[in-house]
Amino acid sequence: MTTLYLLRHGQASFGQADYDRLSELGQQQAAILGEHLAQRRIELSACYSGQLQRQRVTGELALARMPAARTRVQIDAAFDEYDADGVFRTYLPRVVEDQAEFAAVSRDLSRDRRQFQKVFAAVIQAWADDSAGGDGLESFPAFLERVAAGLNRLRERHGKHENIAVFTSGGVIAAAMRLVLGLNKQTMFDLNWRIANASLSEIHLRPHGLYLHGFNATAHLQAQGAKYLTYR
Repeated sequence: MTTLYLLRHGQASFGQADYDRLSELGQQQAAILGEHLAQRRIELSACYSGQLQRQRVTGELALARMPAARTRVQIDAAFDEYDADGVFRTYLPRVVEDQAEFAAVSRDLSRDRRQFQKVFAAVIQAWADDSAGGDGLESFPAFLERVAAGLNRLRERHGKHENIAVFTSGGVIAAAMRLVLGLNKQTMFDLNWRIANASLSEIHLRPHGLYLHGFNATAHLQAQGAKYLTYR
């Protein structure tokens, strides 16, 4: 049985010009995650991340805290997060038109995380409800298919009794949970909003299917102090 560890990236730079860069706290979270994996004596056969900087750097920082690690981060675009900026640009005008209460708060969401989350959830729901997607934008069904294809490749590529790490994002982990548990899209996004930065989820890869072993573990973060438990 091969175990797949799905690891969300550390805190990114919300409200900054370059969101894809890890914050100082995000870098610390990545180091804590690596130390946790080392303490559990998890020997990784392979390590992957999506193409995004916050995913890749989280993997590199975590591996640096694992002295016994004999692998490097390999890039696989299947584990990229959905294009949140593109989704926002495409669907925010539609959401504001349909839900007038969002018109006022949508002008400067970077200053209010709570309002941002409320509007963002509505925007993501509009994207998920549109099977065609926007002009040139990956559709929700295509995103799900991409993640599923990446997981299936890992299952086919790696043999028995291997430990595989994938440093990725909340949307990808939620999509994996949908695939493993047969969730509807509303439940999938409910889980998505609860996946913590630098959290750990585990899936067992077997020839006849994928099986959930653990979801959104954060004890390694909470043990260091409340400030290390973040969601955006």
